[in-house]
Amino acid sequence: MTDQPKPNLEADLFYSQYIRDKARNNDTYCQHLYATLCNNEFIKAEVLSILAADHWSCSWRHAGGIAAGLYDGSFSGDYMRYYTASFNDDTNYISEGMVDEEIREDFKKIGWYVVENKVNI
Repeated sequence: MTDQPKPNLEADLFYSQYIRDKARNNDTYCQHLYATLCNNEFIKAEVLSILAADHWSCSWRHAGGIAAGLYDGSFSGDYMRYYTASFNDDTNYISEGMVDEEIREDFKKIGWYVVENKVNI
């Protein structure tokens, strides 16, 4: 029996034409995506992932790179673009760890859910 690769939200974001189209050159969307990725865990909507509680998460730096890569289509954007001190559009800014509802719904469309009410022991 071969091991299945672990679910990877980053890969699914970059493989999703829907997400790439929404993110391309859209600072607000990408900043909200960055904030949602920070301090949260996500789970793929697959039975084995759910049973194994196979959560996906990333560092703030990595989240910044994902958001910036989706913004400019490079797959390796400058992670500093979405760090708090670097983001200039204060009217649409949300804090790291907040889950934007549009992003939540878009994640559902590609088969991912925010892990709610996680317990840290």
